[in-house]
This record gives sequence, C-alpha cells and structure tokens, in this order.
Amino acid sequence: MSDHIENAGGKGKTLAKIIIFFFLFFATWAYVYWSNFTDI
Repeated sequence: MSDHIENAGGKGKTLAKIIIFFFLFFATWAYVYWSNFTDI
C-alpha cells in the first residue's frame, strides 16, 4: 500500500512540476509577445 501511495505522490509531483513549467513558459512567452506587439 505504501508503495502505491509513494508512487502516486511521485507522479503527482512530476505532473505538478510539468504544469508549473508549462505555465511559466507560456506566461513568459505571452509577456514577450505582448511587449513586442505593443512596441510596434
């Protein structure tokens, strides 16, 4: 049982890191895109 809980926690942490990385990447891209778009 503990193995399943630890594995589920590991998968959850990995998924959370991927979601956070994707969100930060998208936020950075959106910030650069909109700053360049408004400068023109």
